[in-house]
Amino acid sequence: MKITGADEEFYKKLLETFPNGDHRQHCASVIAHQVNKNDRYIAAEVEEYIKQVISNMTEEELSVMETSIPTYANKIREKIEALEDDFRQKKFSKWLDSGTITCEEVYKLAEVITPAKTIDTIPKSLYEAEKDDLNTFERKVIDVVVSLENVKWWHRIIERKDFFINGWFYHYPDFMVMTKSGKLVLIEAKGDHLDGDDSKDKLELGRKWQQQSGKDYRYFMVFSKKEFGLDGSYTIDEFVDVMRKL
Repeated sequence: MKITGADEEFYKKLLETFPNGDHRQHCASVIAHQVNKNDRYIAAEVEEYIKQVISNMTEEELSVMETSIPTYANKIREKIEALEDDFRQKKFSKWLDSGTITCEEVYKLAEVITPAKTIDTIPKSLYEAEKDDLNTFERKVIDVVVSLENVKWWHRIIERKDFFINGWFYHYPDFMVMTKSGKLVLIEAKGDHLDGDDSKDKLELGRKWQQQSGKDYRYFMVFSKKEFGLDGSYTIDEFVDVMRKL
């Protein structure tokens, strides 16, 4: 919580008693503790990074920060996580290019699934019943998919319990679909209101998975009407034209 009143005044006076260097050191230590509560990072490196962040702050800026430690800690944590994600993505791409990372046919679907809430009224499902958590657009996409004559079965991927693409992050697409010709298709149904950076990362990872998996595998991201403009992304009408030929 942001401190106020007597606590704020007491903290300010306490910090004023520190020499300037100790003052900044103390702030860095307090923020580092907030940022690294779960010991995710090396504590000394986090503290050194925070020192760099606050080194050019004026005394007035430092004074404001001292009364809003959680807010500043959260901003710094978000920046560290963004740097971490960027590093992961670059390292993943490098290892993929060098052959350090490969994609192999080793995943096996469970014989039985037991979601708490199920639906069994959509035809061609792989299991007797699928998890019933579809939003309006996801339902629209799967209704279109099962209406296609070349579709053999479909499965609603259960997040955190089912198949995922293992890249610089874990991506659980919405659906897995098998065509009668033996093509396995992963589908991410986004709708037009969810086309942010998260979509770009998922699409990039999904298409890398397709490239590495071979000719019998596909990954598509489906939008309602908006043109996303990237390889593998389609409006629902365009997607149907592609699916019919698989």
